[in-house]
Amino acid sequence: MSDVSHQDHKAPMPLTDNRHELSPKARTSNSKPVFAEGDPPFIKARQINVGSETEFYFYDPASQRQEPLKVFAFIPEAWNEETPVLFVMHGVNRDAKEMFHKLVDKRLLPHKHHFILLVPYFSQEQFPTRAEYNCGGVFAQEDLNKPRDRKFWSFTAIENFFIALRAELKLTVPGYHIFGHSAGAQFVHRLVAFSASKNNKSHIIKAVAANAGFYSMPSLDMKFPYGLGRCGQLFTEDDLRTFLEAPLLVLLGEEDIDPNHKHLPMGKLAAKQGKHRFERGQSFFQTGLQAAEHYGVCFGWQLHTIPGVAHEGVKMCENAIKILFPRINVPGDDAWSGSDYDSATQLSARQRHKQSFLMRVAKKRERAVGKENCHTEGSLKDMSKL
Repeated sequence: MSDVSHQDHKAPMPLTDNRHELSPKARTSNSKPVFAEGDPPFIKARQINVGSETEFYFYDPASQRQEPLKVFAFIPEAWNEETPVLFVMHGVNRDAKEMFHKLVDKRLLPHKHHFILLVPYFSQEQFPTRAEYNCGGVFAQEDLNKPRDRKFWSFTAIENFFIALRAELKLTVPGYHIFGHSAGAQFVHRLVAFSASKNNKSHIIKAVAANAGFYSMPSLDMKFPYGLGRCGQLFTEDDLRTFLEAPLLVLLGEEDIDPNHKHLPMGKLAAKQGKHRFERGQSFFQTGLQAAEHYGVCFGWQLHTIPGVAHEGVKMCENAIKILFPRINVPGDDAWSGSDYDSATQLSARQRHKQSFLMRVAKKRERAVGKENCHTEGSLKDMSKL
């Protein structure tokens, strides 16, 4: 962690409207842009604000969506090109704006923890079903016989928006963090799974899936969406191995134990994962751990539980932020005061997993040596009694 003071922190990089206005497809804020299918994704905003709300409109011509994806954004006053990025995915109520304002109003984020907050709005009109939001639009109507091209996936919108934003703000960060609660957690862990393909470039640094109603279990024996089987070339055994190595945090509220919650999936396949969300999350993690041992890969997932929290999206997000972006306080200053962004998080996934694996091997050796020492000491004591 850095002990750099607030005064020594790099001055904020100014944002100007000129950079945005120079975009040929964004010259007039009220006109609907005209584009061809081969055009690259781009973003629009009436005005890019620092220290207050900005509404971005994301256009991806390849997706063939008629309307842009709205993204609520908050850029902290002390931002610079190295400021980390966090996407927050809303739940089944599609309450992106409400969640955004609750998080910003608490001033817990993003000033104190120093990151750019992005809350995409996947509207009921554009993404009306579970297949299109929770399951990322990988298959039409969850029909495994109707796979869709990756450019049409909802998952792809997150990656492409990040790339467009990074270019617009001239960010140098290598990737983004993403948090999802409930239906958003379903979106997030499946995004991680389908980003695992070696042919797909993913920019995820860390993903947090909190209190999902059910999971795509890391097994090829169970068909999607309750497992990851029968996906053809969209998800192979190699992809499963990579998924198990991915930087995924399963975050669970210890009081999210209502078996009759109104939004809890009650089908037989979902119920097999557990009676409630807390059980289902633990089952998902344990299945992943067993699968990693079976395939002989270094398990990259983590499991954290939060005492006293039930199915509460904002509280779960607050806890996730404290884990992702620890902060340093300066006496008398409530703002973030230095780069507490661990550079280790910027390592590649394989580097992190290799380090984790070596640490576990070292601990096993230490325990083995400890047992040998205890055995030797015990034998000497026994001999002294003779």
